[in-house]
Amino acid sequence: MRKPTIFGLAAGLYATGHIPPNEALASNKRLDVEIRDAKGNVRHDIALVDAIISHEQFIGARALWKIDQLAAVYVSYTDPQAIGMSAIAGLLDPVARNERGGLAIELGRPGECEFTLNAPIAPGLMEPRCPLPTGCAWKTACRIA
Repeated sequence: MRKPTIFGLAAGLYATGHIPPNEALASNKRLDVEIRDAKGNVRHDIALVDAIISHEQFIGARALWKIDQLAAVYVSYTDPQAIGMSAIAGLLDPVARNERGGLAIELGRPGECEFTLNAPIAPGLMEPRCPLPTGCAWKTACRIA
């Protein structure tokens, strides 16, 4: 796991010209998200790691703690050793940052699924979640439409 302080120091060294771009910067995948409301209005957003479909009506600071409210997880990469939504996907099918595509997973409620995953979604918080039994995970270009 990389520490935010180290990233901040590296960004500062790059911004002040002490590190050249080819050493300081790296390309990364992203998710292009299109959100349509009930009136047909469209809003665009991006996500570098994950985009989540939740039944939760109010998400505040966009932190999703009620794991039973999640319907689907879309991730640009997965890591079973990570903390967060990419850990759920990483337990199913690891996808590297430099690998083409990502992973999309529909989530069900306990009792609806063939198996349950226990994933670390926040520091110290292990939550059980179950992928739906058929067609629950597939590699895709991660375009959410």
